[in-house]
Amino acid sequence: MYVSCPLLLHQVRRIMISRMAKPEEVLVVENDQGEVVREFMKDTDSISLYKNMRETLGMLTLSLLLGALLFFINVCLHFAVFNFPSTAVTYYC
Repeated sequence: MYVSCPLLLHQVRRIMISRMAKPEEVLVVENDQGEVVREFMKDTDSISLYKNMRETLGMLTLSLLLGALLFFINVCLHFAVFNFPSTAVTYYC
């Protein structure tokens, strides 16, 4: 997928991070025998939302990185095709 509007995707990513659902909560409590144990709070809706948001953020980040990589490759090819001095190509690419 080629990214045609990276600024928009970056803003969507920032908004998603700020509104990210919380992952599964774990409480550390002392049980009746005096042992310290972990107690998991089950909230399947928020866990499912968290997993979906995490996957979406991963895909957004990947597409932004891919777009930047493609831009960089195009710049290097442009330098190579239009016969820039080899030092310029080495410096930028």
